[in-house]
Amino acid sequence: MIDVDLGWTGRDTTFYVKNGTTTPIKYRAAMVVAGRPGAHRTSVCPLGPQHGNFEAWPEPVAAVVVWDVHVLAPNESTACEP
Repeated sequence: MIDVDLGWTGRDTTFYVKNGTTTPIKYRAAMVVAGRPGAHRTSVCPLGPQHGNFEAWPEPVAAVVVWDVHVLAPNESTACEP
C-alpha cells in the first residue's frame, strides 16, 4: 500500500508519497497544473520499504496522477527517473 497526500500551503503545492510495504517500489506520476491543459510527467524516485518522498512546487497543482506502481524488480534501475 502507498499513501499519497497533495496539499496547498497558500504559496506552494506539496506532494508526499509513502511506501507502506516491506519491499522497494517504483511508480510513475504526472501533475495537472491549474491553468495549463493536460497532465505533465514529473520526476520520481524509487521508494524503499517504509520510506517516503516529499516534493513542493511553486504553483497550484490541481491533481497528481500516480500509475504503474510495482515492486522494484532485482534488475530494475534504482535511479530517479525524469
